[in-house]
Amino acid sequence: MGLSWLFLYEAYQTVGVAVSSLAYYCAPIMVLALSPVVFKERLTGRILLSFAVVLAGALALNWGSVEGAGSLWGFFCGWMSAVRRAGRVVGVGRGARRGEHGARLLSVFLLVRGA
Repeated sequence: MGLSWLFLYEAYQTVGVAVSSLAYYCAPIMVLALSPVVFKERLTGRILLSFAVVLAGALALNWGSVEGAGSLWGFFCGWMSAVRRAGRVVGVGRGARRGEHGARLLSVFLLVRGA
């Protein structure tokens, strides 16, 4: 969780909050892409169409914001924060499906504690 935030704050410093937040909030797209492999979920045509529209919109919003090497680094950091967030969601979801609730309890504890 900490690495995700480090990437996000680096992206804030480099490309600003708007672009960084757009990249960070693409984590659900990544979770959806991984769900057939990790969770063995079936993807319907409606889900695939929704995935394509959301992905195209995210790329369209972020594509015009990459200008120069500094922006490319910030853009990379924003997407890496999303990758780390998606990985955490998938990891907690896999543990919950196997009956391992330790990761979920730790997440709740950290959320309540404010860490």
